[in-house]
Amino acid sequence: MKTEGNGCFVDTNLLVYSSGVNLDLCHKSRQLLTGLYDKFDYLAISPQIVREFLLVVTHPLTSEKPFSIAEAVNCISDFLETLVILPEHDGIVEKLLHLVSKYHIVGKRIHDANVVALMLSHQIHYLATANEKDFKSFTEIEIIDLNK
Repeated sequence: MKTEGNGCFVDTNLLVYSSGVNLDLCHKSRQLLTGLYDKFDYLAISPQIVREFLLVVTHPLTSEKPFSIAEAVNCISDFLETLVILPEHDGIVEKLLHLVSKYHIVGKRIHDANVVALMLSHQIHYLATANEKDFKSFTEIEIIDLNK
């Protein structure tokens, strides 16, 4: 799948909501993703997003009705038919360390900083998410928020 042109990175929560785990947000997140396919040349995720998706949809503490392993794998596989997986590479670590230092990032927010570092290393400046607050401090990116 191509990664040329104007791309948008998709956060884990949009995939989780689109999978039907949260029925209230399922339709809304699917509509947003459809609009993003029309607006951007490609939509991207990373291996981190795949791991987070599998964790959230199969875990009984994060899902009301957890997916079986087969359901989770089938669901993420369906998403992967239309999403580009951006590879993680050595340059991301340098960008991550820069962002952590610049924004004084600690704890679980390191995962968010890693997403931004990966985006920047692939020249992607748009992030679609349902958690704008997690990313609004990063001035290097534009946020497309599900809730707006």
